[in-house]
Amino acid sequence: MSMELKACREALKSGNKPAADELLCVKAFSMEQVNAIEEKDGRIICDFILSNGAVDRDFDTVNPDGWELENFRKNPVVLWMHDMWNLPVAKSLLEKVEGGELIGRAEFTSKDENDYGYMVGQMYKLGFLHAVSCRFRGIEWKWTEDVNRPYGIDFIKQELLEYSCVTIPANPDALLKAKAAGVDVSPAVQISENILSKNSLDTLAKSIAERVYAAVSKKMTVVDLHDDRLAQEKMKAMQMWLNLNKNKGGLN
Repeated sequence: MSMELKACREALKSGNKPAADELLCVKAFSMEQVNAIEEKDGRIICDFILSNGAVDRDFDTVNPDGWELENFRKNPVVLWMHDMWNLPVAKSLLEKVEGGELIGRAEFTSKDENDYGYMVGQMYKLGFLHAVSCRFRGIEWKWTEDVNRPYGIDFIKQELLEYSCVTIPANPDALLKAKAAGVDVSPAVQISENILSKNSLDTLAKSIAERVYAAVSKKMTVVDLHDDRLAQEKMKAMQMWLNLNKNKGGLN
């Protein structure tokens, strides 16, 4: 559990902040291998495990039988990195609870429809991506009584809001391997160029874009995959948050 999340939950549990009846959460799940069902008319179809009942890294559990899917099915889009401002990379064809797991089947866009979505689908098909992340609204939940799960939450009932493909921008190494295997990664370069051309205050996004651009752009001949600027930016953001809360008297 991150220090930021722990501090937030300490405040929530101690009553320093009003406890909401509902919580918005994001949970990621990785698999050793994503099952590519088929490729038809330039579209790849994959099955994903979106969630199960196991204890996650935040010491939380999500009840597999507590999923509410009706509203999601009215607009079953699959996003990239929970980015609601850009076009979806796929659509969800099926969501079901089976064998204690929430399973989703996604159909990725063809190259003509959305070249970025097509690239992401190829990455899953060839085994360069393995993770998916779901965002949900916790409707009914309780603090765990397990002393080995500090500040853990047991979600009893929750509504799926969307699920996303994750981890390309933060992993240039995966992009390089995909490029070597013949996957067209130019959409990742284009998105990185767009981020770097703007006067964005989001230093983390710019750091990720620089790493991706350096890794896969033909214009860059020297690539340092061990560059730790991404980790440094995360540490800076965390230190700023800690200093802000310390000055406000929110932390002991």
